[in-house]
Amino acid sequence: MIAKLQPKRLRKLLTNTETAAKSSGSLIKLGLIASNGLTLLMMFWLAASVSRIASRDAPTLVQQVGGQAFIAKPIDYDYRDPQVLQNVAREWALLNFSFGDLPQIDHQTEQVSYEGTNLPEQTVTASYLFTDATRDAYLKGFAENIYTTEAQRGGLSSLYMPYRISAPRQLEPGRWEIDVVGSRLIATPSNPSGEMVPTNVQLQLVAAEVPLLALEEDPSDAAKTTYRLLESGIRIDKITALKQD
Repeated sequence: MIAKLQPKRLRKLLTNTETAAKSSGSLIKLGLIASNGLTLLMMFWLAASVSRIASRDAPTLVQQVGGQAFIAKPIDYDYRDPQVLQNVAREWALLNFSFGDLPQIDHQTEQVSYEGTNLPEQTVTASYLFTDATRDAYLKGFAENIYTTEAQRGGLSSLYMPYRISAPRQLEPGRWEIDVVGSRLIATPSNPSGEMVPTNVQLQLVAAEVPLLALEEDPSDAAKTTYRLLESGIRIDKITALKQD
């Protein structure tokens, strides 16, 4: 049997087929546009990533005179390693608060004159870690409150023992706060065994330029330590006594 299609029905079927074809073609075009757009975005992202990598300073291989080599990587000017900050705070406290006849560490303090007042040589040397605006005021306070007349005459010694150096707290780029918690062992001829006196301070450290200094021919141990600490590019900008708990 042969089926006959009426002209009206045939036109209707053709119209539906054309509509479906157009709809399918539109979806394909939208899919291609979306795919091309996504590809373009990916190309922009890859180009930006490559540009950032290319703009970075490459690590530098540094070889010392002795033959040792290490990799030097660029860092932000205001960045300082937390351990370096803690070490500066600890070493300064040891230099600053230890003076007199100290057989425990085989040390005998030498005094130097500072604005007409005798002060421990290591304290004056360590004070170069302070910023210019802070150094003079601190040394005057040290002479009045810590390095008393009895200490200047050799009748009092102080050995500082740090218990805890807090993790640096960043206050702003290039400025940190550190708590130094410890005690001074104060010994006198009448009490040679000594008395423990809590001495806790809070330091504000700032990033600074490394000074171009030259050590003298026969530097003291304090000068060597201070010079090494200055090379870290850190200065003490503020010191505050912490209240006892």
